[in-house]
Amino acid sequence: MIQGARVDWATVKLRVLIPYAVWLLPVGWSVCIFFLLTRRVHRYVPGWLPPWADKPTHMMLFGSLSLLTYLAFRKGSTVTMKWAAGCAFLYATVYGAAMEGYQYYIPWRTADWGDVLANTIGAAVVFLAMLVERIRWPYP
Repeated sequence: MIQGARVDWATVKLRVLIPYAVWLLPVGWSVCIFFLLTRRVHRYVPGWLPPWADKPTHMMLFGSLSLLTYLAFRKGSTVTMKWAAGCAFLYATVYGAAMEGYQYYIPWRTADWGDVLANTIGAAVVFLAMLVERIRWPYP
C-alpha cells in the first residue's frame, strides 16, 4: 500500500457485504413460507374454495423461492447459470418436502403428497424458465 494513500472503508465494506446481502431475500422468503405453512388456515380460507385450491398457492410460493435463490446464487457467487438453476430447484424442492414433513407433526395441519408435487412443479416451472430465458439479476 502506498504510504499516505487513503482507503475508502465504506466502499470496501459494501463490496464485501453485497455477495452476502443478496441471500437475505431467499432466506427471508423461506422464513415467511415457514410461518405461512404452519399457521391455522381454516379461519382464513373461505368455505366455497375447492379442496385443490391451495395447490396454485404452493406453486407460487416455491416457484418464487426458487427464483430468489437462483438470483442470489448468480449475484452472490461465481457459479454457472445451470448450476445455480439446479441448486435453486433442489433447494426449493427439498425445502417444500421438509415443510410437508414438518406439517405432519403439527396437530392442526396435514402433510399431503399433492402439496409436495405442487411445490416441485412450481420450482420446476421456474427452473425451466431460467434455463430457457436465461434470467439475470435485474440490476448491474
